[in-house]
Amino acid sequence: MKDADVVIIGGGILGSGVAQCASAAGYRVILVDKNKIAKATSSNSSKLIHGGLRYLETAQLKLVYESLSERSFLLANAKDLVRPVKFYIPVYQSSQRKPWQLFAGLSLYYLLSGFNRYGQFRRVNRKEWATITGIRQEGMIALFQYWDAQTDDYLLTSSVAQSAQEMGAEIYENCNCTKIEKKGESYVVETESKGEIVKINAKCVVNAAGPWGTEIAKKLVPRVPDLEVELVAGSHVLLDISASDHILYLESHQDTRVVFVMPWYGKTLVGTTESAVKEAPDTFKASENEIQYLCEIYAHYFEQYSYQELKSLIIRTFCGARVLPKNSFNPYKRSRETMMKVYPEHQNVVTILGGKLTTYRVTAKQTLVWLEKRLGKRTQVADFDKIALTKPKAN
Repeated sequence: MKDADVVIIGGGILGSGVAQCASAAGYRVILVDKNKIAKATSSNSSKLIHGGLRYLETAQLKLVYESLSERSFLLANAKDLVRPVKFYIPVYQSSQRKPWQLFAGLSLYYLLSGFNRYGQFRRVNRKEWATITGIRQEGMIALFQYWDAQTDDYLLTSSVAQSAQEMGAEIYENCNCTKIEKKGESYVVETESKGEIVKINAKCVVNAAGPWGTEIAKKLVPRVPDLEVELVAGSHVLLDISASDHILYLESHQDTRVVFVMPWYGKTLVGTTESAVKEAPDTFKASENEIQYLCEIYAHYFEQYSYQELKSLIIRTFCGARVLPKNSFNPYKRSRETMMKVYPEHQNVVTILGGKLTTYRVTAKQTLVWLEKRLGKRTQVADFDKIALTKPKAN
């Protein structure tokens, strides 16, 4: 039987981030994932490292502040993986968000960034509007430019996981957790890989399985109540249209949601949707309705393309799943704060739900605080806040 201070279940950005942080703090870490590192949600995101401008609309100021702080850290410490990009917001006569509202929101964004140079924004002179090639200008009354950042989410997650390994973490892919049983003050985590059962004796367990988190929680012995959360699918379409050098922040003409049009390896990526779903996350894929929704938004702003033409230009689609608190609000308006659940009967098990790609380090630090309370501190291997990330080595 293997032994570990902490077993982490899930090799997405949150699980990998916790593994990196805990390994840096000197804990013996084992991470298991039923698939490959960054295979699911963490390679099917919108590829953005951003403060979340739209979260200001729902007064999630703490989340935006943390996100902007983490954006600064990653721009400085993951230069091979995260790059600053210009974002443009066109405003039309029909837009729900008026120029004064965007000016106020961008001013607050700048303030929350600590007046960082990448928090700066401007109202673009009408003479420069033509730089946004192809976008509909009829009815446009204003254009704003600000900064955020873009990443390859798969490479970023893989880099974080490799960093954890370099500090001693053991990572096992294609290793499915089948049971988490309490044994005194410890836990026996039972896993299965290629028909072989492997048991791990762990002092603490971190459930960072994302959309599969509720499924993992059901493997706890003794059993616990089901988590009150909901899965929300976010779909994207990659179009065979030459990429621009900027990202567009567009208001959907159908429901006023925000949709991004982004460069992606020389092509154009459009996303995302937010649709509550009930099926298992293993079966998630972009639905025909979501594909139509995204293509119609693109065709609305780029009138040289019809919906049918765009359908024929789709290179691929992908869909990731988010975990949001279950309530009556529209998914678009629900909190993106990370949820951490510890059951009274399982004080040494924490379940992490929700969260954002940008703030994975915040979640990792919060988990480390919990871990230190349960196990005490260890001899530090590295300073988590000084670890640089580079492109991962090929396996």
